[in-house]
Amino acid sequence: MQRGDAGSRITAAQTLGALRTPRAVAPLVAELEDPDTLVRVAAALALGEIASAPAVQAVQKLVSSDEAQLRVAASQALGASRDVGAVPALLKLLDDGEGVVRAAAAQALGILGDDRAVPALHERRSDPDPLTQNAVLNALRRLGRP
Repeated sequence: MQRGDAGSRITAAQTLGALRTPRAVAPLVAELEDPDTLVRVAAALALGEIASAPAVQAVQKLVSSDEAQLRVAASQALGASRDVGAVPALLKLLDDGEGVVRAAAAQALGILGDDRAVPALHERRSDPDPLTQNAVLNALRRLGRP
């Protein structure tokens, strides 16, 4: 898919994600290697929309990215996938050094609604980052555990 400028590649990734077809997984996974961070983010989010097992597996690998932006996108995509198999990866991100990543992980855990997240979310209720605190409280409310 590496044709055109970054804006065109982002639009292509978004379009493929909107189609929600498993045939789009391979080209989107290839875009996770794009030199432009925003293209990689768009590809991750599109894979979350597709939500097939191979798409979720590809996104889970981004949990270890050096780029906070990609870890946030991974959290958002895993939440969008509604795949509770992503809970362990998201729990790992609750301990991330970046508050925005912790907040995104908490939000995704709330969306997934899996009770395995409750203890870790309770531990983060007093997170030093206010955005994370808010996301944790919202996630606990969604889980019925305020």
